[in-house]
Amino acid sequence: MHFLLNYLLAVLALGLLIALHELGHLLAARMLGIRVSRYSVGFGPTLFEFKRGETTYALAALPLGGFTRVAGMDPADPDAAHPDSYATRPVWQRMWVVVAGPLMNELLAVLLVYCVAVVGMPDDSSTRLGLVEPGSAADVAGLEVGDQVVSIDGEPLERFGDLVLAVRAHPGETIQMEVERAGESLKLTAKLPSPPLLGVGRSTRRFGPLAAIPAAVNWTIRTTIATVGGLYTAILNPSMLQGPLATVQATAHEAERGIQNLVFMLALISLGLAVFNALPLPALDGGRTIFLAYEGITRRKVSPRVEGMIHGIGLLLLLGAILALSVFEIRGLAR
Repeated sequence: MHFLLNYLLAVLALGLLIALHELGHLLAARMLGIRVSRYSVGFGPTLFEFKRGETTYALAALPLGGFTRVAGMDPADPDAAHPDSYATRPVWQRMWVVVAGPLMNELLAVLLVYCVAVVGMPDDSSTRLGLVEPGSAADVAGLEVGDQVVSIDGEPLERFGDLVLAVRAHPGETIQMEVERAGESLKLTAKLPSPPLLGVGRSTRRFGPLAAIPAAVNWTIRTTIATVGGLYTAILNPSMLQGPLATVQATAHEAERGIQNLVFMLALISLGLAVFNALPLPALDGGRTIFLAYEGITRRKVSPRVEGMIHGIGLLLLLGAILALSVFEIRGLAR
């Protein structure tokens, strides 16, 4: 039962991250006086709703994210010609509404990491282990708290993030690790499960309330850059890609290890959402930004019909990719 509760908590937390992303769009639109007709937390049948001004706020039955309906963002919206609609605003205002979603995820990551930093922030500056879970692949391999993982399969590691990416690249495989323990060098072997979880945690460092601010900001910037690089690597090596099932499983796994680990994991996922939505692909915020940049440079607006068709096709392809990745993950779990 406790295990199922952690999975439920993971689903709710991930849904909240997406809903907060949509809140970024809402706040940016309201800031500029653009009409927002509906903001929903969750999808499916409405459980509760109320209207304030011209916006209806709703809570839906399926806690899998949410959406913001900005007047005029959809070319088929009958209110597209209204003076308060998104479609009638200058390029810079429309771009601000679009990029506000990923920016909200970035700011949320800073806030979450700040909270963790004041009580003990996982230290990503090295590969020294602060936790080895009993019964995990790391425990079976003989890793101990205080060990520093120097390399995996001959690939040198500098930061803990390098260790995470190296492990993700070997689902269900056996890896060779070079480990430094009390000044001695050891060679250990670990058999990874699928999805690949080694079962280790970072060492921690505690910051004061003021020192935690630059620490959280620096961590967010550094990790965002690393996430972009990790995504590029994953595209070249599709086996490293993680879908929603693996993300929920990893989040539930961190929830088992305590609230501090869960909050830090949510910060990582929030950054992942920011980077993913900023990709220059149709149906994503990055794709919309490309169209707006084209309009700003050429002073010519892409046909709303053409743009809507491109985003629609992009959405179908994106959903298909997520479905395929989920099926792949289910097959991996069934093995």
